[in-house]
Amino acid sequence: TLEILQAKLYLQLGQGITNELGFSGFASLRKNLSGGNRYFNTIDYIYYEEELFNDVYSSDGMAAGLSLTYLFFPNIVGKVAGGYEVRNYTDLPAADENGNELDELRMDNQFSAGTSLEFGLSKILSGLYLSLNFNYIKNNSNDYYYDYTNQVYAITLGFDF
Repeated sequence: TLEILQAKLYLQLGQGITNELGFSGFASLRKNLSGGNRYFNTIDYIYYEEELFNDVYSSDGMAAGLSLTYLFFPNIVGKVAGGYEVRNYTDLPAADENGNELDELRMDNQFSAGTSLEFGLSKILSGLYLSLNFNYIKNNSNDYYYDYTNQVYAITLGFDF
């Protein structure tokens, strides 16, 4: 059995600027006090926990972000957010483009930015909403397979109950 001990410090502050505009910021720090790697092998490859489970215990580092939220109308909310995260993997070696392990541990620096517009549709059905989202993610990594830029567009029809 593998045991991992991690300390985490998280701070979030928010403030209304006007009746329609609000500001929020957060910062977090994670430090692995003890750790290890969970993995399993197939004939051709070793799968680490981060690839399978998005395990927050496989790395330590810091993250920070800011967001602005604006209430256009009682049923229309807009949001702009950005963040930066540093992940230092404590037991996971970086890989080159051929999948060979390098003599250094994986390190990621990720910048993200996004915007959303949410429409409350409670006049149709209480709890119903429509959301339009865009996210940009730039992950700089010393691991070939995790060095990427991505853009995500999403339309969500949701129901809160």
